[in-house]
Amino acid sequence: MYAEYFTKGLKLTICIPMENSEMFRDWAIVETLEEDIVTLLMSRDELPSEVQLVDGLRFDLRFGKAGAGLRCGGFFAGKGAPGEINVRLTGEVGTSELREFFRIDAFLPFRYQLSEEQNLDVLIGKWRKRKKKRLEEEAERREAFEEKQRERLFRVAVGELDDDGNEQVKSKERNVEEFNPVDESWDNVNATAMNLSAGGFKFVTSDVFKMDELVIMEIYIPANPPRIMDCLSRVVFKNNNNSIKDGKEYFNVALNFVLIDDRDRDSIVTHISHLESLRIRQKRQMRPVESRDAKKRISPIMLALYIVGLLALIFLIVAYFYEYTHKKEQFGNEIQNTFGDAVRKYREKIGQ
Repeated sequence: MYAEYFTKGLKLTICIPMENSEMFRDWAIVETLEEDIVTLLMSRDELPSEVQLVDGLRFDLRFGKAGAGLRCGGFFAGKGAPGEINVRLTGEVGTSELREFFRIDAFLPFRYQLSEEQNLDVLIGKWRKRKKKRLEEEAERREAFEEKQRERLFRVAVGELDDDGNEQVKSKERNVEEFNPVDESWDNVNATAMNLSAGGFKFVTSDVFKMDELVIMEIYIPANPPRIMDCLSRVVFKNNNNSIKDGKEYFNVALNFVLIDDRDRDSIVTHISHLESLRIRQKRQMRPVESRDAKKRISPIMLALYIVGLLALIFLIVAYFYEYTHKKEQFGNEIQNTFGDAVRKYREKIGQ
């Protein structure tokens, strides 16, 4: 069963769970397959120290075959040569989650940090520190916001002493602004066009990226409430974009998420689904207008057929009246000749 899918040289994505609901993602190549044991050659000889491979650790393998996204589960079954691991496949090979491969064009603000440091362990440490610092700052701003709101409500309650005071306080409580977890620095970050999925994204930039370069990313997700997605990504595609000409060199760059929180991935999926629903509704609203316009338009072929039919009808009408007139003249001549012969015979008979 597995031999049909896990052929030698197949490139797949291996998802390894980590602590704190984090997921480490990397690519690997199938080396050998013996019954349900597949040997994978990882993209690096040594995995980050944060990734602990222990017997029984469950993996998630995702790959594509014949244009379809597929997935299969497995357990860690030991190490082989440097960079090789053995995985015992379990269960059936099924359709992968569509959210992993479904992409959509979107405009989102994002920031990235290019670094000469490419040691995965060091970058994971930096990524966690940045994430921890942002969460601490968010907690401080939330506490200050709540304190400000409590003080405001207290002043309103003290100032309203009439019979309608309690109702007015409730009304003002309902109108209290909600806390925005995103700091003000994002107000100056412009949204950029990107092709987004739960597995990565692609965008156009004039900055120079290198293949397989690790990049720390922050992406603004306009959820409710909005959130900042932190991730560690890798450059998996790059080529020149020659359609933009303003004296600069631009590149199409695609990055794959290497380390991302499942909650952040879920936020991306939710945003993608929301955008797709909006676009479907817009298409449904536009469809009746387009159908009416289509009915009003006549194609050149139909117009030509109409003209040919009209000319044929005119020809038949002309031919009919021509034939009718010609026969009428012949019939009149026959009557005239017959009447003339009868008169002549009558005159001969009476001697005139």
